[in-house]
Amino acid sequence: MASRRNPLEKDLGEKKSIRDIVEDFRGLLEIDKNLADRTVKQHIRNIEKFLKFVDKPLIKIGKEDIRNWLREWKENYAQSTYANKVKSLRVFFRDYLGNDIAENLTMPQPQPNN
Repeated sequence: MASRRNPLEKDLGEKKSIRDIVEDFRGLLEIDKNLADRTVKQHIRNIEKFLKFVDKPLIKIGKEDIRNWLREWKENYAQSTYANKVKSLRVFFRDYLGNDIAENLTMPQPQPNN
């Protein structure tokens, strides 16, 4: 199978629309990764929210943008919700953009049942 081209390699100065980015990412999830429909929808929804939050070209997104977006989820939602956001960001940055910026994000540890 041919490898996907990194979207950042093409037209770095051009701001692609969120819709274009999301549709290309959807192709990666459905075709290349063969994920279940529900998982694809979840990742797409999370990345749409993230891209709307940062509101800047992909090339300009940094760790601080990711931390700021995740802070809301970590403080106000269940651990499982936060973990799903982290997973979506990891897949988006690592597999779609070929960038490890989200690899070191911490995942919540399950609490022992007492």
